[in-house]
Amino acid sequence: MNARKLMITIVFLCTMVAAEGQVRGIVVDMSTGVPQRDVIIYTNHNEVDTTDWKGEYVFKEPFEWAEASHPRFLTRKVTIDEMKADTLRLLPLVNELSEVVITAKRLEIAPAITMGIAQAAAEGGAMAPKGLATFDFFAPLARFDKSRRWVSKKERKRQKEALENY
Repeated sequence: MNARKLMITIVFLCTMVAAEGQVRGIVVDMSTGVPQRDVIIYTNHNEVDTTDWKGEYVFKEPFEWAEASHPRFLTRKVTIDEMKADTLRLLPLVNELSEVVITAKRLEIAPAITMGIAQAAAEGGAMAPKGLATFDFFAPLARFDKSRRWVSKKERKRQKEALENY
């Protein structure tokens, strides 16, 4: 029985020593956190690994530093201590503009269209359905509301300017 326990302990310790030498982790995009595939990582001992579709890498031999490169990311050189953090974040290459200037001419609306829009806005209430099936039970009360009887000249002028400047 003791020999069996000793054998299990030895096998366990051997696997722990072998696993301790491994460095494994995931390479992700720093801005989005999405795992990146096909990132080439090579060490100072000329060991090379390429990340799989889940962004995972595994190195079995110890090393001092490694360098990760991909065409869409800045190349990053890291030490073994940084690689043991399980996640290696790469900064994407971004082409940014420092300034954007947009220029355009105002769209000219034909006067006939402007008049049609104004007329449709004015007649909108007149085109509402009338009769028992309108579901507007408060329409008769609107006759007594002075604010709904007419639109002031100032308001009409403001609406006309808004349509012309649109």
